[in-house]
Amino acid sequence: MDYPIGIHVEDTSAGVDYQLNLNGHMQKFRVSTEALQDHFGAPDTPTRDDMLKAFESDWQRIAAASAKKSGTPSNNIVVVSTFDF
Repeated sequence: MDYPIGIHVEDTSAGVDYQLNLNGHMQKFRVSTEALQDHFGAPDTPTRDDMLKAFESDWQRIAAASAKKSGTPSNNIVVVSTFDF
């Protein structure tokens, strides 16, 4: 799987936003702050840097969970939550 693009944090209470190319289509995703805390080592009150480090620590696993949600109806961003891991 290709490395996600557009990785950024708009709001530390929401999560990390990114895009994946899935079957030639760019899909926007957000891995929740809770998922980063529960599964990827982000602290209880993470900074933007903490969240990006947690994302980078296992982006392949996050991307795989995201791909499984491909096709999920959304208004724009598909949220990947702690329950997706």
